[in-house]
Amino acid sequence: MPKLRIPIAELQVGMYIELDLGWNDHPFLFSAFKLKQDKQIRILRGLGLTEITVDPDRSDVPVRVAPPPQAPGPDESELQENPAVVEKAERMAQLKQRREGMARCEKSYRKSMEAVKNLMKNLGSRPIQAVEEAEILINDMVKTMLGEGDVVLHLMNEKAQDESSYYHMLNVSVLGMMLARHAGMPAEDIKDVGMGALFHDIGKQKIPSQILRKKEPLNRAEQAFFEQHPQYGRDMAETLPTLSANARDIIGQHHEAQNGTGYPKGLQGAQINRLAGLIAIVNAYDNLVNPLDPEHALTPHEALSVLFKERQAQFNPELLALFVKNMGVFPPGTVVQLSNAAIGMVISINPSALLHPRVLLYNPEVPKTEAIIFDLADDKDVVITASLRPGKLAPEVYDYLSPRTRISYYMDKDPQKK
Repeated sequence: MPKLRIPIAELQVGMYIELDLGWNDHPFLFSAFKLKQDKQIRILRGLGLTEITVDPDRSDVPVRVAPPPQAPGPDESELQENPAVVEKAERMAQLKQRREGMARCEKSYRKSMEAVKNLMKNLGSRPIQAVEEAEILINDMVKTMLGEGDVVLHLMNEKAQDESSYYHMLNVSVLGMMLARHAGMPAEDIKDVGMGALFHDIGKQKIPSQILRKKEPLNRAEQAFFEQHPQYGRDMAETLPTLSANARDIIGQHHEAQNGTGYPKGLQGAQINRLAGLIAIVNAYDNLVNPLDPEHALTPHEALSVLFKERQAQFNPELLALFVKNMGVFPPGTVVQLSNAAIGMVISINPSALLHPRVLLYNPEVPKTEAIIFDLADDKDVVITASLRPGKLAPEVYDYLSPRTRISYYMDKDPQKK
Protein backbone atom coordinates (compact mmCIF):
# COMPACT_ATOMS: atom_id res chain seq x y z
CA MET A 1 0.00 0.00 0.00
CA PRO A 2 1.43 3.44 -0.87
CA LYS A 3 2.40 5.93 1.79
CA LEU A 4 -0.29 8.42 2.73
CA ARG A 5 -0.43 12.05 3.80
CA ILE A 6 -2.90 12.47 6.64
CA PRO A 7 -3.92 15.40 8.85
CA ILE A 8 -2.02 15.70 12.10
CA ALA A 9 -5.33 15.31 13.96
CA GLU A 10 -5.68 11.75 12.55
CA LEU A 11 -2.46 10.48 14.08
CA GLN A 12 -2.71 7.48 16.38
CA VAL A 13 -0.29 5.48 18.47
CA GLY A 14 0.89 2.57 16.32
CA MET A 15 1.25 4.54 13.08
CA TYR A 16 4.65 4.55 11.35
CA ILE A 17 5.43 8.13 10.32
CA GLU A 18 8.02 9.85 8.15
CA LEU A 19 8.96 13.46 8.81
CA ASP A 20 9.79 15.81 5.95
CA LEU A 21 12.08 17.80 8.24
CA GLY A 22 15.80 18.07 8.79
CA TRP A 23 17.27 16.43 11.88
CA ASN A 24 17.81 19.81 13.53
CA ASP A 25 14.17 20.79 12.94
CA HIS A 26 12.61 18.10 15.11
CA PRO A 27 13.45 16.53 18.50
CA PHE A 28 13.45 12.83 17.52
CA LEU A 29 16.51 10.64 16.92
CA PHE A 30 15.14 9.40 13.59
CA SER A 31 12.99 11.02 10.93
CA ALA A 32 10.98 7.79 10.46
CA PHE A 33 9.61 5.77 13.37
CA LYS A 34 6.52 4.18 14.90
CA LEU A 35 4.44 6.26 17.31
CA LYS A 36 4.36 4.63 20.73
CA GLN A 37 3.01 7.35 23.02
CA ASP A 38 0.43 10.15 22.94
CA LYS A 39 3.29 12.35 24.09
CA GLN A 40 4.93 11.96 20.68
CA ILE A 41 1.77 13.16 18.96
CA ARG A 42 1.66 16.22 21.22
CA ILE A 43 5.28 16.91 20.32
CA LEU A 44 4.46 16.68 16.61
CA ARG A 45 1.62 19.16 17.11
CA GLY A 46 4.12 21.45 18.82
CA LEU A 47 6.16 21.48 15.61
CA GLY A 48 3.29 23.27 13.88
CA LEU A 49 2.69 20.50 11.33
CA THR A 50 -0.73 20.17 9.69
CA GLU A 51 -0.08 16.95 7.69
CA ILE A 52 2.27 14.06 8.03
CA THR A 53 3.36 11.05 5.93
CA VAL A 54 2.32 7.63 7.23
CA ASP A 55 3.44 4.20 5.97
CA PRO A 56 0.40 1.88 6.31
CA ASP A 57 2.47 -1.26 5.70
CA ARG A 58 4.64 -0.57 8.75
CA SER A 59 1.83 0.66 10.98
CA ASP A 60 0.09 -1.40 13.66
CA VAL A 61 -3.27 0.35 13.20
CA PRO A 62 -5.41 1.00 10.08
CA VAL A 63 -4.62 4.21 8.23
CA ARG A 64 -7.43 5.97 6.44
CA VAL A 65 -7.56 9.23 4.53
CA ALA A 66 -10.14 11.56 6.02
CA PRO A 67 -11.06 15.10 5.02
CA PRO A 68 -8.46 17.36 6.60
CA PRO A 69 -10.15 18.83 9.67
CA GLN A 70 -8.70 21.89 11.27
CA ALA A 71 -5.93 20.67 13.52
CA PRO A 72 -6.57 21.64 17.13
CA GLY A 73 -4.16 24.23 18.38
CA PRO A 74 -1.92 23.64 21.35
CA ASP A 75 -3.45 24.20 24.75
CA GLU A 76 -2.26 26.90 27.14
CA SER A 77 0.33 24.66 28.81
CA GLU A 78 1.79 23.74 25.44
CA LEU A 79 2.06 27.41 24.52
CA GLN A 80 3.95 28.05 27.74
CA GLU A 81 6.24 25.04 27.31
CA ASN A 82 6.31 23.62 23.79
CA PRO A 83 6.72 19.82 24.13
CA ALA A 84 8.85 19.72 20.98
CA VAL A 85 11.29 22.20 22.50
CA VAL A 86 11.38 20.27 25.78
CA GLU A 87 11.91 16.93 24.00
CA LYS A 88 14.72 18.33 21.88
CA ALA A 89 16.48 19.73 24.94
CA GLU A 90 16.20 16.34 26.65
CA ARG A 91 17.56 14.58 23.56
CA MET A 92 20.55 16.91 23.34
CA ALA A 93 21.25 16.51 27.07
CA GLN A 94 21.17 12.72 26.75
CA LEU A 95 23.52 12.76 23.74
CA LYS A 96 25.87 15.08 25.60
CA GLN A 97 25.90 12.71 28.59
CA ARG A 98 26.75 9.77 26.34
CA ARG A 99 29.57 11.66 24.62
CA GLU A 100 30.96 12.74 27.99
CA GLY A 101 30.83 9.14 29.19
CA MET A 102 32.80 7.98 26.15
CA ALA A 103 35.34 10.77 26.64
CA ARG A 104 35.75 9.79 30.30
CA CYS A 105 36.31 6.16 29.37
CA GLU A 106 38.84 7.08 26.67
CA LYS A 107 40.74 9.19 29.22
CA SER A 108 40.95 6.18 31.55
CA TYR A 109 42.03 4.02 28.62
CA ARG A 110 44.86 6.37 27.65
CA LYS A 111 46.02 6.48 31.27
CA SER A 112 46.06 2.67 31.42
CA MET A 113 47.89 2.48 28.09
CA GLU A 114 50.62 4.80 29.37
CA ALA A 115 50.94 2.61 32.47
CA VAL A 116 51.34 -0.50 30.28
CA LYS A 117 54.01 1.16 28.13
CA ASN A 118 55.97 2.32 31.16
CA LEU A 119 55.90 -0.96 33.05
CA MET A 120 56.87 -2.96 29.96
CA LYS A 121 59.80 -0.65 29.30
CA ASN A 122 60.90 -1.17 32.92
CA LEU A 123 60.53 -4.96 32.76
CA GLY A 124 64.12 -5.61 31.68
CA SER A 125 65.91 -3.24 34.05
CA ARG A 126 63.49 -3.14 37.02
CA PRO A 127 61.35 -6.29 36.79
CA ILE A 128 60.03 -6.28 40.37
CA GLN A 129 58.90 -2.66 40.03
CA ALA A 130 57.26 -3.46 36.69
CA VAL A 131 55.22 -6.26 38.29
CA GLU A 132 54.21 -3.98 41.16
CA GLU A 133 53.03 -1.32 38.69
CA ALA A 134 51.09 -3.97 36.79
CA GLU A 135 49.39 -5.08 40.02
CA ILE A 136 48.26 -1.52 40.74
CA LEU A 137 46.73 -1.25 37.24
CA ILE A 138 45.05 -4.65 37.34
CA ASN A 139 43.73 -4.18 40.89
CA ASP A 140 42.04 -0.93 39.81
CA MET A 141 40.44 -2.74 36.86
CA VAL A 142 39.22 -5.55 39.13
CA LYS A 143 37.60 -2.98 41.44
CA THR A 144 35.79 -1.44 38.47
CA MET A 145 34.55 -4.81 37.27
CA LEU A 146 33.36 -6.06 40.63
CA GLY A 147 31.89 -2.79 41.91
CA GLU A 148 28.21 -1.90 41.85
CA GLY A 149 26.52 -1.21 38.50
CA ASP A 150 26.75 -2.67 35.03
CA VAL A 151 30.13 -2.92 33.31
CA VAL A 152 30.04 -1.76 29.69
CA LEU A 153 32.61 -2.68 27.03
CA HIS A 154 33.51 0.32 24.88
CA LEU A 155 35.25 0.71 21.53
CA MET A 156 38.15 3.11 21.94
CA ASN A 157 38.95 5.88 19.48
CA GLU A 158 42.66 5.09 19.36
CA LYS A 159 44.50 6.92 16.56
CA ALA A 160 48.08 5.79 17.29
CA GLN A 161 49.22 2.78 15.28
CA ASP A 162 52.73 2.34 16.66
CA GLU A 163 53.82 -0.01 19.45
CA SER A 164 50.98 -2.38 18.60
CA SER A 165 52.15 -4.97 21.14
CA TYR A 166 51.10 -2.68 23.99
CA TYR A 167 47.57 -2.33 22.59
CA HIS A 168 47.39 -6.10 22.23
CA MET A 169 48.46 -6.65 25.85
CA LEU A 170 45.83 -4.28 27.21
CA ASN A 171 43.13 -5.59 24.87
CA VAL A 172 43.71 -9.18 25.93
CA SER A 173 43.71 -8.12 29.59
CA VAL A 174 40.42 -6.23 29.33
CA LEU A 175 38.62 -8.92 27.34
CA GLY A 176 40.08 -11.71 29.46
CA MET A 177 39.05 -10.12 32.73
CA MET A 178 35.54 -9.45 31.47
CA LEU A 179 35.21 -13.07 30.37
CA ALA A 180 36.50 -14.27 33.74
CA ARG A 181 33.95 -12.06 35.50
CA HIS A 182 31.08 -13.43 33.45
CA ALA A 183 32.32 -16.96 34.06
CA GLY A 184 31.73 -16.29 37.76
CA MET A 185 35.39 -16.49 38.74
CA PRO A 186 36.52 -15.04 42.10
CA ALA A 187 38.40 -11.75 42.32
CA GLU A 188 41.78 -13.48 42.78
CA ASP A 189 41.33 -15.46 39.54
CA ILE A 190 40.22 -12.32 37.67
CA LYS A 191 43.39 -10.61 38.89
CA ASP A 192 45.50 -13.59 37.77
CA VAL A 193 43.85 -13.42 34.34
CA GLY A 194 44.68 -9.72 34.07
CA MET A 195 48.28 -10.16 35.18
CA GLY A 196 48.90 -13.19 32.98
CA ALA A 197 47.31 -11.47 29.99
CA LEU A 198 49.35 -8.32 30.49
CA PHE A 199 52.62 -10.33 30.41
CA HIS A 200 51.51 -13.17 28.11
CA ASP A 201 53.78 -12.15 25.23
CA ILE A 202 56.94 -11.18 27.13
CA GLY A 203 58.72 -14.15 25.56
CA LYS A 204 58.57 -12.35 22.20
CA GLN A 205 61.41 -10.19 23.48
CA LYS A 206 63.69 -13.14 22.63
CA ILE A 207 62.31 -13.54 19.09
CA PRO A 208 64.16 -11.61 16.32
CA SER A 209 62.22 -8.54 15.20
CA GLN A 210 62.41 -9.62 11.55
CA ILE A 211 60.31 -12.65 12.45
CA LEU A 212 57.84 -10.71 14.58
CA ARG A 213 57.32 -8.04 11.90
CA LYS A 214 57.23 -10.33 8.90
CA LYS A 215 53.89 -9.97 7.09
CA GLU A 216 54.44 -12.90 4.74
CA PRO A 217 53.93 -16.47 6.04
CA LEU A 218 56.84 -17.67 8.17
CA ASN A 219 58.98 -20.51 6.84
CA ARG A 220 59.28 -23.71 8.86
CA ALA A 221 62.40 -22.61 10.79
CA GLU A 222 60.94 -19.19 11.56
CA GLN A 223 57.65 -20.71 12.70
CA ALA A 224 59.45 -23.15 14.98
CA PHE A 225 61.44 -20.29 16.52
CA PHE A 226 58.28 -18.20 16.95
CA GLU A 227 56.43 -21.05 18.66
CA GLN A 228 58.98 -21.02 21.46
CA HIS A 229 57.94 -17.58 22.70
CA PRO A 230 55.46 -18.94 25.29
CA GLN A 231 58.23 -21.08 26.81
CA TYR A 232 60.68 -18.18 26.72
CA GLY A 233 58.03 -16.12 28.49
CA ARG A 234 57.44 -18.85 31.06
CA ASP A 235 61.19 -18.96 31.78
CA MET A 236 61.24 -15.18 32.26
CA ALA A 237 58.14 -15.33 34.50
CA GLU A 238 59.88 -17.83 36.80
CA THR A 239 62.32 -15.03 37.72
CA LEU A 240 59.41 -12.84 38.86
CA PRO A 241 58.49 -14.35 42.24
CA THR A 242 55.46 -12.10 42.80
CA LEU A 243 53.70 -13.44 39.70
CA SER A 244 51.16 -16.12 40.67
CA ALA A 245 51.32 -19.70 39.40
CA ASN A 246 48.17 -19.05 37.36
CA ALA A 247 49.74 -16.02 35.70
CA ARG A 248 52.86 -18.03 34.84
CA ASP A 249 50.69 -20.79 33.34
CA ILE A 250 48.88 -18.21 31.21
CA ILE A 251 52.20 -16.95 29.87
CA GLY A 252 53.43 -20.46 29.05
CA GLN A 253 50.16 -21.97 27.78
CA HIS A 254 48.23 -19.21 25.95
CA HIS A 255 48.87 -20.92 22.58
CA GLU A 256 48.04 -24.45 23.72
CA ALA A 257 44.86 -25.98 22.26
CA GLN A 258 42.24 -28.27 23.77
CA ASN A 259 42.69 -30.74 20.89
CA GLY A 260 46.49 -30.90 21.28
CA THR A 261 47.32 -28.89 18.14
CA GLY A 262 48.78 -25.91 20.02
CA TYR A 263 52.32 -25.03 21.09
CA PRO A 264 54.92 -25.10 22.56
CA LYS A 265 54.18 -28.46 24.25
CA GLY A 266 51.07 -29.75 22.51
CA LEU A 267 49.10 -29.95 25.76
CA GLN A 268 45.44 -30.87 25.58
CA GLY A 269 42.27 -30.91 27.63
CA ALA A 270 42.77 -30.90 31.40
CA GLN A 271 46.53 -30.46 30.97
CA ILE A 272 45.86 -26.81 30.18
CA ASN A 273 45.22 -24.37 33.03
CA ARG A 274 41.61 -23.14 32.71
CA LEU A 275 42.71 -19.52 32.97
CA ALA A 276 45.29 -20.07 30.21
CA GLY A 277 42.54 -21.62 28.09
CA LEU A 278 40.46 -18.50 28.66
CA ILE A 279 43.28 -16.23 27.49
CA ALA A 280 43.83 -18.47 24.45
CA ILE A 281 40.33 -17.49 23.28
CA VAL A 282 40.62 -13.72 23.68
CA ASN A 283 44.19 -13.74 22.36
CA ALA A 284 43.03 -15.53 19.20
CA TYR A 285 40.13 -13.07 18.80
CA ASP A 286 42.39 -10.03 19.10
CA ASN A 287 44.89 -11.49 16.63
CA LEU A 288 42.07 -11.93 14.09
CA VAL A 289 40.75 -8.37 14.36
CA ASN A 290 44.20 -6.76 14.80
CA PRO A 291 46.65 -8.77 12.66
CA LEU A 292 50.11 -7.50 11.80
CA ASP A 293 48.88 -6.70 8.28
CA PRO A 294 45.64 -4.65 8.51
CA GLU A 295 44.71 -5.90 5.04
CA HIS A 296 43.98 -9.29 6.60
CA ALA A 297 41.89 -7.94 9.49
CA LEU A 298 38.50 -9.51 10.12
CA THR A 299 35.57 -7.53 11.45
CA PRO A 300 34.68 -8.35 15.08
CA HIS A 301 31.55 -10.12 13.82
CA GLU A 302 33.61 -12.24 11.40
CA ALA A 303 36.26 -13.02 14.03
CA LEU A 304 33.69 -14.46 16.43
CA SER A 305 32.26 -16.55 13.61
CA VAL A 306 35.69 -17.97 12.76
CA LEU A 307 36.39 -18.90 16.38
CA PHE A 308 33.03 -20.57 16.87
CA LYS A 309 32.58 -22.28 13.50
CA GLU A 310 36.11 -23.07 12.31
CA ARG A 311 38.33 -23.27 15.39
CA GLN A 312 35.95 -24.47 18.07
CA ALA A 313 37.91 -27.68 18.77
CA GLN A 314 40.92 -25.64 19.90
CA PHE A 315 39.19 -23.96 22.83
CA ASN A 316 37.41 -24.71 26.08
CA PRO A 317 33.84 -25.09 24.77
CA GLU A 318 32.16 -23.57 27.83
CA LEU A 319 34.39 -20.49 27.85
CA LEU A 320 34.22 -20.04 24.07
CA ALA A 321 30.41 -20.12 24.13
CA LEU A 322 30.41 -17.61 27.00
CA PHE A 323 32.84 -15.31 25.16
CA VAL A 324 30.72 -15.31 21.99
CA LYS A 325 27.58 -14.72 24.04
CA ASN A 326 29.03 -11.82 26.02
CA MET A 327 30.62 -10.09 23.03
CA GLY A 328 27.21 -10.09 21.36
CA VAL A 329 26.41 -11.00 17.79
CA PHE A 330 27.77 -7.60 16.75
CA PRO A 331 30.71 -6.65 19.04
CA PRO A 332 31.97 -3.06 19.39
CA GLY A 333 33.72 -2.03 16.21
CA THR A 334 31.19 -3.72 13.91
CA VAL A 335 29.66 -1.53 11.20
CA VAL A 336 25.96 -2.35 10.98
CA GLN A 337 22.76 -1.60 9.14
CA LEU A 338 19.60 -1.04 11.19
CA SER A 339 16.06 -2.09 10.38
CA ASN A 340 15.16 1.53 9.57
CA ALA A 341 17.96 1.59 6.93
CA ALA A 342 20.30 3.70 9.08
CA ILE A 343 24.02 2.81 9.06
CA GLY A 344 26.20 3.01 12.14
CA MET A 345 29.02 1.48 14.14
CA VAL A 346 28.58 -0.41 17.40
CA ILE A 347 30.60 1.45 20.02
CA SER A 348 29.61 -0.26 23.26
CA ILE A 349 27.78 -3.26 24.68
CA ASN A 350 26.32 -4.10 28.04
CA PRO A 351 26.52 -7.90 28.49
CA SER A 352 23.28 -7.76 30.48
CA ALA A 353 21.49 -6.26 27.45
CA LEU A 354 23.35 -7.68 24.45
CA LEU A 355 20.52 -7.13 21.96
CA HIS A 356 20.60 -3.40 22.62
CA PRO A 357 24.12 -2.04 22.05
CA ARG A 358 24.92 1.61 21.50
CA VAL A 359 25.53 2.62 17.91
CA LEU A 360 27.24 5.70 16.46
CA LEU A 361 24.92 6.73 13.61
CA TYR A 362 25.80 8.14 10.21
CA ASN A 363 23.75 11.28 9.60
CA PRO A 364 25.09 13.87 7.14
CA GLU A 365 22.87 16.52 8.77
CA VAL A 366 24.75 16.18 12.06
CA PRO A 367 28.39 17.28 12.36
CA LYS A 368 30.75 14.35 12.75
CA THR A 369 32.01 15.72 16.07
CA GLU A 370 28.44 15.68 17.40
CA ALA A 371 27.44 12.32 15.92
CA ILE A 372 24.35 10.67 17.38
CA ILE A 373 24.95 7.84 19.84
CA PHE A 374 21.81 5.71 19.69
CA ASP A 375 21.01 3.16 22.38
CA LEU A 376 18.90 0.39 20.84
CA ALA A 377 17.21 0.01 24.21
CA ASP A 378 15.58 3.40 23.56
CA ASP A 379 13.53 2.01 20.67
CA LYS A 380 13.25 -1.76 20.59
CA ASP A 381 11.49 -1.65 17.21
CA VAL A 382 14.88 -0.73 15.72
CA VAL A 383 17.21 -3.72 15.44
CA ILE A 384 20.48 -4.59 13.73
CA THR A 385 19.82 -6.45 10.48
CA ALA A 386 23.30 -6.86 8.98
CA SER A 387 27.03 -6.51 9.51
CA LEU A 388 28.82 -4.44 6.85
CA ARG A 389 32.46 -4.55 5.78
CA PRO A 390 34.00 -1.08 6.21
CA GLY A 391 35.62 -1.29 2.78
CA LYS A 392 32.19 -1.57 1.16
CA LEU A 393 30.90 1.69 2.63
CA ALA A 394 30.37 4.78 0.53
CA PRO A 395 33.34 7.16 0.98
CA GLU A 396 31.29 9.76 2.83
CA VAL A 397 29.93 7.14 5.25
CA TYR A 398 33.39 5.67 5.83
CA ASP A 399 34.85 9.10 6.53
CA TYR A 400 32.03 9.94 8.94
CA LEU A 401 32.09 6.72 10.97
CA SER A 402 35.89 6.35 10.74
CA PRO A 403 35.98 2.57 11.32
CA ARG A 404 39.03 1.78 13.44
CA THR A 405 42.03 0.21 11.78
CA ARG A 406 42.84 -1.06 15.25
CA ILE A 407 40.00 -2.42 17.39
CA SER A 408 40.76 -1.44 20.99
CA TYR A 409 38.48 -2.02 23.98
CA TYR A 410 38.11 -0.70 27.50
CA MET A 411 35.47 -1.11 30.17
CA ASP A 412 33.62 1.36 32.35
CA LYS A 413 30.58 1.57 34.56
CA ASP A 414 27.38 2.58 32.79
CA PRO A 415 26.50 5.99 34.33
CA GLN A 416 22.82 5.38 33.52
CA LYS A 417 22.78 2.11 35.47
CA LYS A 418 24.63 3.10 38.66
